[in-house]
Amino acid sequence: MKSKVKNPFFNAKLRAFLFFLALATIFWVLTRFSKQDSGSVTANIVYTNVPKGKLLLDSNPENAKFILSANKFEILYHRIKKPTVVIDIKKYYSEKNGAANVTEETLKELIQSQINNSYTVQRVVPREIVISLESLNFKDVPVEIVSDLKFKSGFGESGAVIIDPKTVTITGASLYLDTITSVKTTVIKASEVSQPLNLKVDLQQFDVTKVQIEPKFITYKQHVVEFSQKRISLDITVLNAPSDATLRLLPSKIGISFNVPIENFNAITADDFTVTVDYNKRNQVDNFVIPEITKKPAGIKDIELGTKKVDLLLFK
Repeated sequence: MKSKVKNPFFNAKLRAFLFFLALATIFWVLTRFSKQDSGSVTANIVYTNVPKGKLLLDSNPENAKFILSANKFEILYHRIKKPTVVIDIKKYYSEKNGAANVTEETLKELIQSQINNSYTVQRVVPREIVISLESLNFKDVPVEIVSDLKFKSGFGESGAVIIDPKTVTITGASLYLDTITSVKTTVIKASEVSQPLNLKVDLQQFDVTKVQIEPKFITYKQHVVEFSQKRISLDITVLNAPSDATLRLLPSKIGISFNVPIENFNAITADDFTVTVDYNKRNQVDNFVIPEITKKPAGIKDIELGTKKVDLLLFK
């Protein structure tokens, strides 16, 4: 017959011993940590009530260290959960000095009153806080369009983009404003575009949150039309032709192709273009010139010359 193994934790005497040991440990911890002591604590500083027309600089202290006289439980609690000290800037601001000064004694009183008046706060670091402020400045900067538009086949923009306003006002400290030359829009993104665009577009905010933009958006207008390809044959005009010789061009005419809005298809004629070659710019070895379009109507795009070079025949 198998013998049963007894679980020692079912022993009443052992259980009683462990209970009283745990109880004694708890009393020891409570007794030890309830005693008065001193310890270093760090508090977060929050600034409020900035005077009108002023800007709080990032260089101001974000925390203060102090010696706290309290029981060890309270010191441990404030070390784990940092207290917050609120400083009302307007209360200590001097228009003459352009800054707000908080002395060590005042800082101790603020910490004491905002944490717990039953504690004793000693040896605050920094001993004095000089809150640096700067007058707000402003300047006008241009708006920079950021777009990712994909047009439907056969469609495209016609005319220039119209934005309103073209410039915006940024406000902040001069050390921030001096680095800013323009304000970008958020990305204007669309695909299969075939209709005119009339959009309200937000402006990108700066990483420096203390720079404000006014207004915070613009209107964006872009005329969109359907295009069709058109081809025209043009005469070539010779510049700087010699007066003592006769020139002949091969070819004598040149074809061009371009995309034009369908609404203007019949209005565009050869008279709207001028193609020239410059005798002084000829290749003297192979005797050819490069044609250039020196006049073209507005609103067309994707212009291509049918001939990339023109041969010269000179007869004297």
